Amino acid sequence: MDHAGIATQSKVEDVLYKSTGQTRHDLGREKFLEKIWEWKEEYASLFRKQWAKVGLALDYSKERFTLDDEANKAVQKVFIDLYNKGYIYKDVKAVSWDVKLQTAISNIEVNNEPTTQLMYYIKYKVQETNEDLIVATVRTETLLSDVAIVYNPKDKKYLKYKGMHVIHPLTKKVLPIIADEYVDPNFGTGLMKLSAHAEADIDIIKKLGLEINESISKDGLINWPNSEFHGLERFEARKKIGEFLKERIY
Repeated sequence: MDHAGIATQSKVEDVLYKSTGQTRHDLGREKFLEKIWEWKEEYASLFRKQWAKVGLALDYSKERFTLDDEANKAVQKVFIDLYNKGYIYKDVKAVSWDVKLQTAISNIEVNNEPTTQLMYYIKYKVQETNEDLIVATVRTETLLSDVAIVYNPKDKKYLKYKGMHVIHPLTKKVLPIIADEYVDPNFGTGLMKLSAHAEADIDIIKKLGLEINESISKDGLINWPNSEFHGLERFEARKKIGEFLKERIY
């Protein structure tokens, strides 16, 4: 039996809160783990009864659960072997993060669904020429972590800006205008703002040796103390920042 960690934790937390009004933080780690084991035993027993009803004759002396001691030892050995071979390492990466469970989520546990979102077109003033470059984005809440504006080197209309800089509409920081082939010249205006809240962005930031600025906390709140948007929930901040820029003709 597989322990299905994230799904099980989410279910037990939901049951716990509905029945007692408590969270796992109220219980503490050890007490919460006890609740999870109780839930596991209840539903494992139900599974066995269901298997019996469909006619399965199983040797339960050979049953294994992914959190049993033997299974844990096997998993630990595999991870140690992979680490020793250099396949496991520490790095800065973008991950799918659950603000409720406070944990990273595997890509296979993420359900991607198409959504309709508002596209914002934002002006970045070119420092050297005083022109406006227009960047299209749906995620205005990530603006505070911008470190550069990027164009595709094959996009001729932006080649003249090579080596120039823009003034950020919110932070007023001076950011470089750089080229990278990742940018799709046919999306939006062909320009991409580079921030630390997407996998491709972080890869480009690391490749170019730029600074990684995170402006959203693990709770999904804007974390930028010197900003009027500090502490706002990320989706609320998306709207507020859009309104702020619109009022100032950005």
